[in-house]
Amino acid sequence: MRNWFVLLISLVLVSCASKAPTTEVMQEALKEYKLPEIKDKSKGLLCVVRPDGYGGLIRFNIFIDGQEEAQEFGGTRGNQHLVIPLDPGKHVVHSKAENWEATDIEIKANDYAFIRQIPGMGFLYARNELKVLDQVEGRFWMMKTGEGTVKDSK
Repeated sequence: MRNWFVLLISLVLVSCASKAPTTEVMQEALKEYKLPEIKDKSKGLLCVVRPDGYGGLIRFNIFIDGQEEAQEFGGTRGNQHLVIPLDPGKHVVHSKAENWEATDIEIKANDYAFIRQIPGMGFLYARNELKVLDQVEGRFWMMKTGEGTVKDSK
């Protein structure tokens, strides 16, 4: 009986995952969409997207270039994104859920870069992994998600 319950829950959770449509479908959907404006042209915008509903109530915190409290930018829940202005150059993006995940990203002035947070089943709550996205897929998931929570700066 327990095995059937685990199987049922697993199927429900997998069905909540957001699958990317084809590149052509995404490009057609993006015809009228505009990304947030880059106000300071000397910086680039890192867009972290989390288009999955799986583990949606669990907040995945985003840190830039370290894992200290001062390096936390904010967090996402299911179907949310963050827009992070960064100086050009190489950065390490850290994401904290049940686990820590990190990936490198190159930021260019007056340009956009995209990372997707991918939730997975953890021991106590959702785990995460990070994937760098191309421009089309990144813009598509930005269009499909709402704003996450930016950490208050004190």
